[in-house]
Amino acid sequence: MSETLIKAPVAIIDEDDSPLSKRIAAAFFLPHFNPPAMISLAVIDRGMDAGDYTFVLDIPPNFQRDVLDGKSPAVQYRKSQVEPVELVMRARFNPNLDQIWFGGLMEIINNVTMPSIILTEAALIRERDHGTIEHLLVKASYAD
Repeated sequence: MSETLIKAPVAIIDEDDSPLSKRIAAAFFLPHFNPPAMISLAVIDRGMDAGDYTFVLDIPPNFQRDVLDGKSPAVQYRKSQVEPVELVMRARFNPNLDQIWFGGLMEIINNVTMPSIILTEAALIRERDHGTIEHLLVKASYAD
C-alpha cells in the first residue's frame, strides 16, 4: 500500500530561463515526479483540465535577479486566497512522516470498521430469517 507520491506529472513555465530556474526544474526527478514538461502559459488550463499535470509551476521573469536582490518573488500560477482556518500539522509519533508507520494505524481502524459492518449485516439477516425484520422497520418508522 503506497501513499507516497510516485511519478507525478509536472509542468513548468520558465519565463526566467536562468540557471536558478533550471536548477529548480532539475529538482523534480524520479521516482516522485516524472521529468517536468516545459510548457507555455497558453496551455496551462487545457493541460490541467485534461489531467496531464498534477501541478504547474510558473517561474516568473527576472526570478533569479529578484532572489539575488533579497526579494521574495512568487512562484505560482494562480493567486492563493487566505483560508479561514489554518492547518497545523503535528506528527510527534512519526516525525519523519514515514508512510509505513501510518499503514499500521489504518489497519487497526480497518480491523474495527469491517467487523462492525459485518456484524450489523449478520444481525439484519438473522432478523429477516426469524421474520421479525418487519417489527424493526415499523418501530423505526414510528420513531421518526
